[in-house]
Order: sequence, then structure tokens, then C-alpha cells
Amino acid sequence: MFIFTTNTLINNYVGYPGGFMVDDNLLAKSDVDASLKNQKIRWYVDKTDTNNPVLRIGRDFRFAKDNVVAIYKREHNDPQFAKVLIDPSVIAQKGIYRIAIYIRLSQGSQNSYYANALDRKGKPFYVEFEVKQNEVGNSEKIAKKVVNIAKKYFNMVYEYPLLKMYVEDNKIAIEATDEYQRFFVCELQQLTDADVSFDCCHTPEVFSAIDALPGDENHDKIEYAKDENDMPMKGAEGFGTYRQITHDLRLPTAANTRWDRIALDETPVLGAVYDEYIIYMCVNRGIMGSDAVGDLVKSRTHHVFYVKHDTCDDLIKDWETALLQVADKIEVVNKDKDDVDPTDINDVEANQTALGVKENAERTTASSDHEAVPGGESGGEEPGGGDEPNP
Repeated sequence: MFIFTTNTLINNYVGYPGGFMVDDNLLAKSDVDASLKNQKIRWYVDKTDTNNPVLRIGRDFRFAKDNVVAIYKREHNDPQFAKVLIDPSVIAQKGIYRIAIYIRLSQGSQNSYYANALDRKGKPFYVEFEVKQNEVGNSEKIAKKVVNIAKKYFNMVYEYPLLKMYVEDNKIAIEATDEYQRFFVCELQQLTDADVSFDCCHTPEVFSAIDALPGDENHDKIEYAKDENDMPMKGAEGFGTYRQITHDLRLPTAANTRWDRIALDETPVLGAVYDEYIIYMCVNRGIMGSDAVGDLVKSRTHHVFYVKHDTCDDLIKDWETALLQVADKIEVVNKDKDDVDPTDINDVEANQTALGVKENAERTTASSDHEAVPGGESGGEEPGGGDEPNP
């Protein structure tokens, strides 16, 4: 009838208020380190039934191995700010020039600065400047002049630099100020003589693009700067970052920022990054249908976890070790949802992951045809966990 999904953020393993108290009973049925006795932990694997171990997560659900269809992982990635370069050395004569820029936004932003009635989330910028005869051929001098004019333009018009402009290798570098900006047009234009008529009005001079310069409406002449991998810096949204999680999952409302907010320990940490894990569950609920007598009902649920990625501790490694006790593999999915990146399943410590590779079509078929195990331990039956109630 509907898709049930949970979102949980994990910052630590030991000391979680809603976790499980490590006592003799818990130690007897799990592999938890005895040195953690009398402390609270976020999760553990219950091995009472060795053929069907159960991952229990504090203030969350329990996940039996027989009910886990698949586990997917998407690693965090840092945002990339778009950056283009304009080379003033192509200016061969004195005159009036301008840099024409058109910025659009990716779907992750609804900044009202870019709202307009004619196009989807876009805004033009123009920086006009004069090149004198003694400046022709002096790229550094022209670039510095343009940068100074641009800074004054942004301060006077917007009181905020919507784009960063600076000199780099005698070129004019234009860089986005956030991860959502995309360069749609960026070209250098020259004011030239032309005879253009618009009804009764006559305009003797108009700006026209210089063919030798980067930029046109089809993107193919925009000169992007290159990153450390020699790839064009066209811009990319971050994933698993503090900004992305706050923007998409933990909105900074009064309920989430007050000092006594619910689930205080599940607040994203400023400067930290998080890897995403999705546990796909399928449980047979038995005869509960209403369309036909004896109709069998299956519960299919998705449980999303954002686990803090910190190279200084073993949080990710311990988390994935627990996951591999209730699943045969973890599939790491790249930002392009159809790409699956294989890694050695046996080298958990080195890779901090274990993968099995299969085509998307096979994965979809296997998920749709999966027969859930009736009764017993299941994901989605037990909200809460530990010795504190589920808020």
C-alpha cells in the first residue's frame, strides 16, 4: 500500500543513551568485547539462533538474517564547486568587452536569487570592462582589472559575492560559491559595430561573442578548470556531508535545534561525513489479506542508516562487520545509481566493505521474487530496542 522507510543517523557505537547495556546475558549471546561490560552500545548481533542471527539496533529495529533481502552502501563524496577559466590573451585590439555568464541551479537548491519567470532557476551576470591600447597583450593586467570590477559589481548589486573571481595563471578564474551552481553560458564578448534594427529603434553597436573564446549556448566551448584527476570542474553536490544531511534529513527547525531536542545524539556533526547504508527487508506476515480469502501478505521495508565515516576510529569497520553477519554481501553503489563497484568480500578490514556484484536487472528480479521467511525474528516488528522507549 505504501513504502515504509526509516532514516537513522549513527555517530558512535559506545555510549549511546538508547543503546543496550552490556551485561553477562548480552555477552553470552553475542561477540561483544567483554571490556565493554556495564557500558551502553548502539548495536549487537544476537546469535542465540546460530542459523538465523539477528542484528539489534538500539532505538531502532531488529534485522534477522533470513529476512534481509539486500544491503546497499553509498559512500560519501565531497562537493565540487564549478570553475571556469577565461584567457584574456585572445583580446587582440582595444575596445569595450564584457564577460557574459548564465548560472543555473541543480535540483538541490531553491535559492530565490535565481528565480525568474522566463527560465528555470537561472540568473545572468555581466561584467563589462574597457581594454586600452597599452593593455592589449598584457593578460595579467586585463585579468586584474576584470577581477576588481567584478568584486565591486557583486558588492554593490548583491552585497554578497555570488561568484568568486580571481587571477590564476594570468587567466580570469570564475568559481561557484556553492555546490548547486552550474555554468550554462560563460563567454567573452566584444562591443562591435553593427547595423541592427528593432522596429523603429536603431542600435548602432551591439555585443557579439568572440569565436576564439570559450563559451556558447551548447556548452562545448566553456573552458572548465581541471581537478587533481584532470577532470573538468563542472560542479557536483556533496553526499553524506553535514550540509547535505541538514538540508535533506535534519532540517534546522526549532524542534531540531533546541537544547532538549529529541534524539540529540543523532544530530549530524559539523565537519563530519557519513556513508549511507540501506537494509532492504522482506517479512511474511501470514494470512492478513483482504482481497481474497487466505491471501498472504509480505512486508517490504527500507531502513536507511547514515554512519559517520571517521578514519581515526573503527566505527565503519565494526558496523560493516555486524552487517555481514546478517547478509552475505554489501553492494556499494556509486553516485550513478546503475553503477556497482566490486570489492573483495574477504578483505573487510582493508576495504571496509564486502560486496557481491550482480546486474541491476538480476537484483530487481531477485528482490521481487524473494520469498520472505514466515514468523520469527523480523525487521520492522520491533521499534525501539535497548532499555529506553522509542521516542
